[in-house]
Amino acid sequence: MHVEITREPKLSRLDHLFVIVLEKGDLLQLGEPIRRIAEGVMKRSGFDGRADESITVLESEPRKITLVGAGKPDAFSIRALKTALTTVAKIAQKQRDQRIAVAVAASLPDHEAEAATRLTASLLAQADYTYDAFKTEKTKEEKQRKPIEALLIATPSINVKRLRIIESSARAISEGLQTVRDLGNGPPNVVTPTALADRAAEVARQVGVKCTVYGRREIERMKMGGLLAVNRGSAEDPRFVVLEYTPRRAKTHVALVGKGITFDSGGISI
Repeated sequence: MHVEITREPKLSRLDHLFVIVLEKGDLLQLGEPIRRIAEGVMKRSGFDGRADESITVLESEPRKITLVGAGKPDAFSIRALKTALTTVAKIAQKQRDQRIAVAVAASLPDHEAEAATRLTASLLAQADYTYDAFKTEKTKEEKQRKPIEALLIATPSINVKRLRIIESSARAISEGLQTVRDLGNGPPNVVTPTALADRAAEVARQVGVKCTVYGRREIERMKMGGLLAVNRGSAEDPRFVVLEYTPRRAKTHVALVGKGITFDSGGISI
């Protein structure tokens, strides 16, 4: 899902407006006219905002408005937000919406407004994720499905110039998440150590990161016995990938070490 961030969406251009609300929660974080619209729907329908409910009503502008419950305020979390956004994506897909807007009438605990907006945008972009790289036959509904364009409505407190920075950062995060999910979902006969290393080098070239890939000989020379011992159970040669990013005026060094398992006969399913 392609996501942009705005403070004032043009409601006449939307197929569907979604508002995520808490149980018995207020709507003070929403700007006008979204707050007025949501309050009207809640008053007429008696919507409570429970985590297991949603309600859709037809209006003139926009045509459809859906309230999605996110549960009790003291239980609101990233997980609850993700669940609500997944509900948004499912409803939008089922109703074949192409242009939607999403507003969240709740604050994430321990998150400032900008951080919460960035996180919400990246989660929304992934809410309709599917892995169908090897699906040769699609249903009629899947063939008719078109990409969803989503507007995330930010709180009025965030500066307009900051929104563009947050949007760019959120898009980078969501694209990275999709890459990782695609690699994780890929079968081991396709995502081999060599293929994984090649993909890492490709991504590194795209974003300007230095990538060094070590093969078996270099790994043996560096005496990485653990890696070599595990690799003895495979016909595929191992790879060790080092990615280096050196930003300008960097003040400290940060090292992240990961384990890229392309196949495991047991532990990967635990």
